[in-house]
Amino acid sequence: YAIEMKMIFCALFLLPSMCLAQEVIAVGEAKNAGKGDFAYLETHHITLAPDGLFKSIHTTYADADGKIFATMDSDFSKDPFCPDIQFEDQRFDLKETSSLDPASRILTLEHIRQKQKEVRRVKSSDPYILGHGVRNYLLKNFGEIQKSPPKEVRLISLHHLDDLRMKLSVKSVPNNEMQFSFTVSNWLLNLVMKPYLINTTRDGLRVLSSEGFSPLIDAKEKPWQVKIEYKKPSDSTGPEAQAPAASSN
Repeated sequence: YAIEMKMIFCALFLLPSMCLAQEVIAVGEAKNAGKGDFAYLETHHITLAPDGLFKSIHTTYADADGKIFATMDSDFSKDPFCPDIQFEDQRFDLKETSSLDPASRILTLEHIRQKQKEVRRVKSSDPYILGHGVRNYLLKNFGEIQKSPPKEVRLISLHHLDDLRMKLSVKSVPNNEMQFSFTVSNWLLNLVMKPYLINTTRDGLRVLSSEGFSPLIDAKEKPWQVKIEYKKPSDSTGPEAQAPAASSN
């Protein structure tokens, strides 16, 4: 069941809500959990709304040689928490998409591999949270999450065309950071699924690291558990706009 988490959480990072730049680039280096060796580099080209929420993101995933092997495009024009997604992993001839009909609240998920297509449609009055929409949800509800007991949220797994009820809580941790924890609500699944952790600055404006299952699968087609360290986002017109070369350091 741990693999169910795989597509729920993509690389996450928070940006200042009053950021003047509308186009920014954020880079995260993923390392294999436990071993600490280089896994991949993810680069996010982000368009921000005036309130600091994501409008759109183009994400690339590169190996240690800098070769891009997967991409994800996220469009938040219909819903801030549930973007329309176009994902492609060239290693496995894999394509995955999501599309929300705002009027009917029907979410269509597609998984296409080697021309074999699976489709599922989900309908609910509850908010959907999918992919990078997690970041928008945390930013929009930061104060409420801090004050309330663990909050139940509905997260969508694009890869497995499924959804999970998760308990979201937050606590203070060393180094003046906050740690958000997503724990599966079902007690049986909770026995085998570790919480997904996101560490942010004290004000919650920027993610510093995340730990759990990647949106990708590894070369053996197994769930890829990683820890990702995020660099401070840069203005796309600034000197740091170019993503640094991947390294194992």
